[in-house]
Amino acid sequence: METKDRVQASVAPYVDRALFTKLTLGALAYFLLPGIAQAQSSQSCAEVGAPRQEYTAGTETILSGQTISSTVKTCLPIPNGPITALLIGNSTITPSGEIELYVPGQSQNPDRASVLTLLNVDVAAGSGDFVSREALTTQINGRLRVNIVGTSIGSGRSMTFAPANGSDVDPTEVFFQSDTPLTYDNLTVTNATEIAFGVINIQTRSAQASDFTLTNSSMSATSNMVIGAGSTLRLDASSSLTTVDFDNFGTLAGNGTVNAFNFNVRNGAVLSPGSSIGTLNINSAISFAAGSTILSEVDPAAAQKADLVSSTDAVTGINNATIQVEAARPGLTAQDYAAGNDYTVFQASSFDGNSPTLVAGGSLPAL
Repeated sequence: METKDRVQASVAPYVDRALFTKLTLGALAYFLLPGIAQAQSSQSCAEVGAPRQEYTAGTETILSGQTISSTVKTCLPIPNGPITALLIGNSTITPSGEIELYVPGQSQNPDRASVLTLLNVDVAAGSGDFVSREALTTQINGRLRVNIVGTSIGSGRSMTFAPANGSDVDPTEVFFQSDTPLTYDNLTVTNATEIAFGVINIQTRSAQASDFTLTNSSMSATSNMVIGAGSTLRLDASSSLTTVDFDNFGTLAGNGTVNAFNFNVRNGAVLSPGSSIGTLNINSAISFAAGSTILSEVDPAAAQKADLVSSTDAVTGINNATIQVEAARPGLTAQDYAAGNDYTVFQASSFDGNSPTLVAGGSLPAL
């Protein structure tokens, strides 16, 4: 597991806040940034060679209606001010298309960032990276943010980033947001320092409700993963997430696997294992905050009678949680739920309490 090297924001930035003004420019919705006119910095990507697309540090560029069908080497230098911003909207990335990013940095400004935003982009199915980051060898590599907003990604695509190393390669942060539900199949993301769902970060983090489903997908070599408040992330049984820390402010659902050192279920967050009846595997210590919920469906006639959260480690704060039990399917009656039946909804190596709040959901028949 990699050494943690990230900016860990406080809880507040992942709670829904109106930090952006959305404008409509023709068919292109864009996020209005404060004025970011800045003095230019002198870094370049000359070592990459030609052809390459090099943007001026501290500028804001909007491209619409693009078709990216080859590898486009893209240089986004770290500015003297807050960010260098490139937004690509209403565009297409073909099976052979890739945005290959280079971010020459400044040692005196490690917190400043270059930002790529894909807005309403159609990424075709294929077998390789559609966004990647390569490390420069002659310069410091600065902080990079990648926002994937309202963007469809075809099966088999990936994002691979030069790993942050705490010396000459600064973090890469990836943010997914969509106003409509999206499913990503066979998506691989590797070496992002942070991955957040239901969050946008151009200059400031903002949680914006989203609904994502991952099938046959893998995200790994990450320091921090986040589900923003009001957002849902579903994992099928073939999907896995591997990180150091996992912070759930929204809903984590499904049958997949999370591998972490620390898994935090925050105030207002939900664990909803299964799709119908199933198991959500969390190979991590788990901590529950006040106001957190475990939502489990039960079916007395099923081979596995209840949705299950399965942890390989210790659980703390369990008495802070509410366990809400629902019927797994229509038609179940009170007679189906025999008195004295046990339903296992959570298993772990240990629990620090034995009195979470138990709630019978509205779908259960009157017992």
